[in-house]
This record gives sequence, C-alpha cells and structure tokens, in this order.
Amino acid sequence: MSDSTRADGGTAGPGLTTGAVARKLGVAPTTLRSWDRRYGVGPAERGDGRHRRWSPADVAMLERMCRLTSLGVPPGEAAKRARDPRAEDVAEPPPGPLAPPLAEP
Repeated sequence: MSDSTRADGGTAGPGLTTGAVARKLGVAPTTLRSWDRRYGVGPAERGDGRHRRWSPADVAMLERMCRLTSLGVPPGEAAKRARDPRAEDVAEPPPGPLAPPLAEP
C-alpha cells in the first residue's frame, strides 16, 4: 500500500470516499451520488478533481437519510429532514383511513 492509499481503499485526503461510506451504510455508491445531485445531501467538501470526501458530519446526515427512508419517508422529504438537525426522525402516518380494530374472538 502506497503512502497515498488508505486502508479503506480511498486515496489520502480528508474524509471518506463515496465507496467507503456506501459500504458503511449498506447502500450503493450510485445511491449516494444520486442523493447528492437530486437532494443536496452531499459532502460539505470536495477533494482534488471534485471527488466527494465525506466528513463524520456528512456521514451522520446520510445515516439519518437512510433511517428516514427506511421508515417510509419519501427521499425528498427525508433529505430536508436529514439536513435540518432540529427535524424529528418520526415518520408521518400514511394518508387514508386507519385500519378497523380486530374483532374479538
């Protein structure tokens, strides 16, 4: 391993590579790139050549995005909440009537 290569496979520099973050979160790197382009949920800093470098704060925002989407929050809304540290991670109930109570046997 050369001096410019880190143990996680990325090149030297601040932050994690997109591939390293994707592996950590269990999502595809293309998903992270898409969230960056579509919703602005991207790294605060870019490395040389505009490579994404994810800081611990960026990774925390992505973890929140993943948590919200897994709760059923649409990605656009999840991104707004993930970028806002004051927003709650609670998913809104789906629209429509509530299921009727189960009849007692």
